[in-house]
Amino acid sequence: DVHRREYEWLREALAEDESRGGFDAVARFRKTLEPLYTASVCRDISLQWFDPEFFPTGKAGMVFVDGGAYDGDTAEAFIKACPEYRAAHLFEPSGELAAKARERMKGHRDIFVHQSGLDGMRSSAFLENTGTPSGRKGVSGEHVLLEKLDDLDIEPPTMIKLDVEGCEAGALLGAERTIREHRPFLAIAVYHKPEDLRLVPRLVSRMQDYRFYLRHYTQFYHETVLYCV
Repeated sequence: DVHRREYEWLREALAEDESRGGFDAVARFRKTLEPLYTASVCRDISLQWFDPEFFPTGKAGMVFVDGGAYDGDTAEAFIKACPEYRAAHLFEPSGELAAKARERMKGHRDIFVHQSGLDGMRSSAFLENTGTPSGRKGVSGEHVLLEKLDDLDIEPPTMIKLDVEGCEAGALLGAERTIREHRPFLAIAVYHKPEDLRLVPRLVSRMQDYRFYLRHYTQFYHETVLYCV
């Protein structure tokens, strides 16, 4: 395997045995498509993003950046986990979903819904309807704005969540200064592209000194999350 050393580096970089076991199970599933492997490490999906093993539940003053906010469901979970939060910034490029997020967040304080995606530079793209709960960059579809987090005039985040349909690496590059200067807690999807599992941790390791944890939340390919603590 041409990428064997990168995967060996990641396995060694993971902070504990449960993460290494999760990595082994995900790797075996990807090779065989046998769900028994992922079933053995699958965690309750209601814990995703704010897993109490890593996330400082109840901490006051949190500033949350939600990259790939969908209809506000993750922000709602954040509010429940940290009711004394300072602010939440939701980034959702889809006009329809951003409108749903604004409606869902009515009645909650200090919530800012940005109808834009996060990437490595300010640009525009077509958002392709994939027939799933979220879209991805394509050659046709809704014309949307992409922004670089480092360029935005918002408070330094204490947590960044990225579930941006394969644009996670770009979004991280666009937040490099923020990560270097403020070291936010990171929760990053590493399954949209096969290479994300090896590339995203290496990219983060070049920006800050984190402890890496890996958890998987389905019995199939989706919902592998890297926590950087």
